Amino acid sequence: MMSAAIPNKLKWLFVFLTGVCVITGCRPVVLETELVETNGTVRYIEDNQPFTGFAVDRTRCPGNLSFFDQWKRMGCPSSMRLYKNGILDGPAKFWYADGTLKEERYYKNGLLHGVQKQYYPNGRIKARFNCIDGVRSGKEKVWDSDGNRLF
Repeated sequence: MMSAAIPNKLKWLFVFLTGVCVITGCRPVVLETELVETNGTVRYIEDNQPFTGFAVDRTRCPGNLSFFDQWKRMGCPSSMRLYKNGILDGPAKFWYADGTLKEERYYKNGLLHGVQKQYYPNGRIKARFNCIDGVRSGKEKVWDSDGNRLF
């Protein structure tokens, strides 16, 4: 059942995104359909300038909803990624169709960097590992869907 109110986490995320963009001068959030990748750089379709901000994929959302209404619906968005000057740089999140967090990735200069996490549809953590400049580093931790540590 969908709630009519926007969950507090999404409200705070929107406040955070707005603050980041006030500081960096980016447009806080755009739909991925407004962007194109050319030569490894994500750019605005309208003016071909490198994109800085959060790109949201809303492929599971009905097309007739306003952007704000999409945030209130379960299953929207399916992913959100932070770009700086057209390159992935910062957090990227992915959700299952029911709105449960699926994966948290962190990028630095287009490469996975930092702690990466994957989750089961029931919300329990599936795997946790570290990357440095795109290469896995250290010991990976893996759990089963009941939360029991496998290795």
